[in-house]
Order: sequence, then structure tokens, then C-alpha cells
Amino acid sequence: MPGGVKAMSSEYGQQPLRVARHAVLAELAVELTRALEADDPGDARGLVERGVTRVKWVLEFDRCTLALPEEPVSSDGSTGAPAGSASYSLSTLHEADDDADVVERAGIPLSDGIAGLVLRERKICLFEHPRTRVDADALTLVDTELRDDAVTGVIAAPLLGRGGAPLAALVFASRAAAGFSADDARYVAAVAQQLALVLERQALERRLRKAERAAAEQGAARSHAEQVAASAEAQRSEFENKRVSELLKSNAKLREEIEILARAKAELRQAKNAADAASRAKSAFLVNMSHELRNTLNAIIGYGEMLQEQAADEGYEDIIPDLGRICMSGQYLMSTIRDIIDMSKIEGGRVNLTLETFPVASLVQEVAAAVEPLIEQRGNKLDVQVDDELGSMRADLGKVRQVLFNVLMASSRLTREGEISVSVYRDMFRGRARFVFMIKDNGLGMTESQIMKTFATFSSDADASAAAGEPEGAANLGLAISRYFSEMMGGQVIVDSRVGLGSSFTIRLPANMSPV
Repeated sequence: MPGGVKAMSSEYGQQPLRVARHAVLAELAVELTRALEADDPGDARGLVERGVTRVKWVLEFDRCTLALPEEPVSSDGSTGAPAGSASYSLSTLHEADDDADVVERAGIPLSDGIAGLVLRERKICLFEHPRTRVDADALTLVDTELRDDAVTGVIAAPLLGRGGAPLAALVFASRAAAGFSADDARYVAAVAQQLALVLERQALERRLRKAERAAAEQGAARSHAEQVAASAEAQRSEFENKRVSELLKSNAKLREEIEILARAKAELRQAKNAADAASRAKSAFLVNMSHELRNTLNAIIGYGEMLQEQAADEGYEDIIPDLGRICMSGQYLMSTIRDIIDMSKIEGGRVNLTLETFPVASLVQEVAAAVEPLIEQRGNKLDVQVDDELGSMRADLGKVRQVLFNVLMASSRLTREGEISVSVYRDMFRGRARFVFMIKDNGLGMTESQIMKTFATFSSDADASAAAGEPEGAANLGLAISRYFSEMMGGQVIVDSRVGLGSSFTIRLPANMSPV
């Protein structure tokens, strides 16, 4: 441990530390040799990581990163990056600070970073107080070592193979007040040399094993071919006439199959043309039907709302609930018509995204205000928990609105005289910001088989449909559309449900959707 290095140095002087380092170096050589002799020694990163784990006992450092050239091994069998190597990958092997960034990058130009410097120069580098001594204009810093104000010293060492070809590079960083010494740098150079020998031997042994397997396979194939050839030669005279006869029969059968295939191809072309025509007719019918139905439904909903207001003004309280059911049924039917049109567009591949920037909190409040009357018609209560400081999202506003609306309606269909809650938060996933919308209810819940059918187009469970009072397939069509729209925008919709305990719908969408 790093603390053990300090204790050893202060109590016994530098000589015991040097002895311990030589012992660790010897043990490292033995351990890596055994690893190479195993059936599966692992990749280059795993071998280097073993070495770094050993070095931690005798070298005080807080971070270690590994750089690997991305150029392929040359055809002559040599390893490492050739003189024209263009890039390398960088990954963290050890990090003492749990809050520090873990580096996993690829495609870094060889002209950038400490690792790129030692891979180019092929010599070890020791940086003392790097934040004040490294000219940032002369060295593009991609390494976290030199961008960390707490780092007091950096050792970067190349792992060189035969002929000086760089196989990899190790970068050690220290936050200790004393930083690194010249002895530390020399020890790291010795470790790098040991690891380079191991990596080169690993590459050689892999090529040897590959060559042995190839030779064995070629030998087996040659033996098999010789046996087949001998058997064929022995049977050639006996089966020659029979083969000619079979060939003639095969040719006749092949001509027949070609004719059948040609007829089938023509029939498929006709069927495709008919299907395309039917699809166009269906789309035209749906557009015309939706236009006519929407006009009529708007009139019904408008008259229903007007009659509700008039009944309230004139004191006819007993008919207001029935008028409300008329309006709610009209709204449900309008939503179903919209979903059918959307599904037709999805099946025809005619869905596009229109990106714009909008505040998330305002959108959630808008959708909640639109759906709340429909939720209350079932005796449910809607609880919306959204922070006005959530920020903005760049996505297709209409489709995000429709996804939230459809999922809220699905939750309402599964709940009677219960509670539905909506919460939103922002987090980071794989380096990208995203918004997570949680919609929970304490309604009927669903079985595992019902959950599997939840997002299936035009599919529903008879018991769930009957319990919710919905027509067959109505509950799932909106969810199928929501899942499709979410995936188009780079997100997902997940459902978790228990029978009798309610359901939880999770919508995850990127905060900033890039144009396709």
C-alpha cells in the first residue's frame, strides 16, 4: 500500500525500499510468466494491470492510466505502433479518488497528451508540478493527470519492444506533497521494461499457438482430402454411368424448379403491388375517415361541454355526470383515432422528427392539465411533482407530449378510485444528460403475460380490458406508439407491475437529441 511505502522509507531509509522494489520486480516476472503459461493468459491490459497491482506496494501513486497504440500488428510479425501510427486509446487502471473521472477513450491523436508524447519520443518523462511547468500551448492535454490541480508529479514510461517499437505506455500520477523522485522514475522504467518483455512474449506465443492450430487444421484437412480422393477414385468407374444419369435428371428438375420460381416471383410481384395499393388505399381511407370523425367528434364534445355549462347554470346537477361521460367518451374516441392514424404512419415509415427546445416543467404541467379531467372521471387523483428548475429539452415536442399523454391514459385505464403520481428528474447516463419521467399508480396491476403484451400493437388481455372498461386493443395501441416514438428519439419506455399493487411506467429520453 502507498502508506506502507512511506513507513518503510522513513524508518529504514532508502536501501530497504530499493530491496523491496527489486523483490517485487522479481515476483512480477515470475507471476507474469506463470500467467503466460496458462491456457488463457488474458489480454495485454489484464497483464499490465497485474503488474500495476504489484507495483502499488512499493511505489506511492494515486492514479495509473494505460495507453495502447491503435495501429494493427504489421505483416512481418513485429509488434507495437509503426512510425506512422496515428492514434491510441487511453484507459484507467487504478484511481485512488472515488470521485475522480475514469478514463475510457479511443481514437486519441498521437500528437496529444503525455501518453502520446512518450509513444512518439519512446523515452520516459518525469513531470514535477506539472500544472506550472508544462506549456499547455505546446502539449494538448487529454490526460486527466495534468488537468488535476492536486497532482504534484507525473511519470510517463513507454513499453518498448524489439527495435524500440512502442507496445504501450504507462502514466503514473501522484498527489503526495513530495511528488516523484528520479529513483521512482528509474524504477518505473524497470517495470516498463519487464512488462514490455511480457507483452512481446505474449504476442509471440499467441502467433505461435495460432500457427500450430493452423498447421494442425491443415494436416487434418489434408488427411481427410486424401481419404476422400482415394474413396472417390475407387468408386469412379462404378458410379460414372449412374452420376451421368442423375445429372440429367437433376438438370430436368432444375429447369422445372426455375419455371416454378419464375411463376412464384411473378405472383409475389403481383401480391406486393396489391399490398402496396391496399396500403395506399388504407392510408387514404384513414385520413378521410379521421377528418370526418374528428369534425363530428369535435361537435359532440363541444355540445357536451356547452350542455354541461348550461346544466350547471340552470341547476340540473343530476345530468352533469352523464354529460361528462359523453365528453370523456368523445375524448377517448378522439385519442384512439389519433393513435390509429399514427400507427398507420409508423407502419408506412412516414414518421419524421421535428426538433425544438422547450422547458420540461411547462410541458409536464400542460399534459397533466389536459389529462387530469379524464383521470378524475374514473375517481382517480393526479399528483404531479415537477421542479420548475429542471431546464430545457431538445427533442420533438409533439411526440414527447404524446408519449406522456398516452402513458398517463394507460395508467388511468388500469386504475379506479386510486392515485396516479408523476415525477421528473434529470440525470447522466454514459456521459449524456437525460430526463426520466416516472408515472406510478395503485390500480389493478398486470400479470407477467400482460406485461409482455403491453407494448404489442393491437394486443390486449381480455381480463384487463374488461376490468378497465376499454375496447379490445385500445389500452395497448397508445403504449406501442409511445415506445416507438421514444426509441426514435433515443430513449425507452419500461413498465413494472404487480397484480393488485399497481404499475410503474418509466420514460427515459435524452435531454439533447442530435439530428439524424
